[in-house]
Amino acid sequence: MNKGISGSRVSVRPLTSIDERYLTSSVVWDISRLAVSFVMSAPPSRSSSGGLNMPAFFELFESLTHTFPRLRQKIMRPLLGIHAPAWVVDDKFDITWHVRRYPHVVAAQQIPPRLLAGLENGAMEPGRPPWDVLVAELDDGGLMMSLRYHHVVGDGMFGRSMVLELTRPKDVVRFVPAPLARAPRNRIAVSFASARAFWGSVGSGREAWQRINRVPIRRRLRRVAARNTRPLREWLGQRSGRLPAVARREPRRLSLEFPAFRRYARTCGGGVGDLTAAVMAAALSKMAPERERIQLMIPISGRARGDDPAGNQVKVLVVDLPAGDDLARLTASVAAQVAQARNTGDFPPLQPGIWDAYATFLPGPPRPGSILGYAVHSVGAWTAMDPRERYGIVASTCGPQLELGMMTGQGGDADALSAAVEEVVAATTRVSV
Repeated sequence: MNKGISGSRVSVRPLTSIDERYLTSSVVWDISRLAVSFVMSAPPSRSSSGGLNMPAFFELFESLTHTFPRLRQKIMRPLLGIHAPAWVVDDKFDITWHVRRYPHVVAAQQIPPRLLAGLENGAMEPGRPPWDVLVAELDDGGLMMSLRYHHVVGDGMFGRSMVLELTRPKDVVRFVPAPLARAPRNRIAVSFASARAFWGSVGSGREAWQRINRVPIRRRLRRVAARNTRPLREWLGQRSGRLPAVARREPRRLSLEFPAFRRYARTCGGGVGDLTAAVMAAALSKMAPERERIQLMIPISGRARGDDPAGNQVKVLVVDLPAGDDLARLTASVAAQVAQARNTGDFPPLQPGIWDAYATFLPGPPRPGSILGYAVHSVGAWTAMDPRERYGIVASTCGPQLELGMMTGQGGDADALSAAVEEVVAATTRVSV
């Protein structure tokens, strides 16, 4: 198994303020986990359960960590919180800890949604790179694979990048091992390395001063104070009961024919993402007919071509929709509001708790690929949930297959949501569950 080429340089990459928000408490750490799932059919030579070749999966994901170096990095905090935590290379990286085998054979026609959504992947240790894979054998000889990663690693587009890489034709060279940087020895070394990285990224003292002045000194001091008092505040919150409990998330899955779904979206004057949001709005209207308005949070990627796929580069927009409206008008309304935000660059600041649900679309491979000889039948995507969020939906594709991955959080009814979504889409697309 390739372990990479050892290097001599020390490398750190401080987290952005957006990424650091996913480390603000143990509750946020526990819930801020995204996942992509793969359902794969058996190769022609394999018709029933016959055991997994786990070393092949170790090698597959070892190669993926060289394509996406963030997967080999862990988070290290500086002394006294004087600057943001930083990404550093995990000198003790062990692929066998990150890639695990599910202990039971799973019925191919009844794959538990929690297994697909990465909710059964086990513990995610803060001292290791925050991602893992669970591989389950299906009773028809196929496989199910759930790739879970923490939101601090990246957003949904990072997951999409990994999906596209994993499903590339097998004759494509996946990676060329590069020298790996060393991790700082301790928390003091992290600060020195971060300072060197900062001064190395600026062209002059004037540019450095301009970058430093972008954040007022009072805000910087508040951040430092927050990093140092966070453990105490969390302990007090737990003792007083003010710290919110982690709500049990419940996922549901619905499979559709992608061409029919896309055609309907276009007839309504929108795209697949617009129709996905409209489906959620219509489903919530059915679940709460007394509502007059529905607000949905929609993420819009701010990543430019060539940007690092890791990290979070997302703008968010809350669209306001009339409850009870028909699906076509809802789709057109979502498309119009998103287009206006893109054209004007106007993304109003979020007020926590004002939206009813989250909705987005992540396009997958246009043609079904294969992984280690297993033909990929479907790709699902599963959202993380804010502690106050009740509902979320992510549409994802693999060739002609569309998956709607639904998630419920605090006070949400997963069965009611799934039934309402199925009722909404049944009028316009042929359900193939």
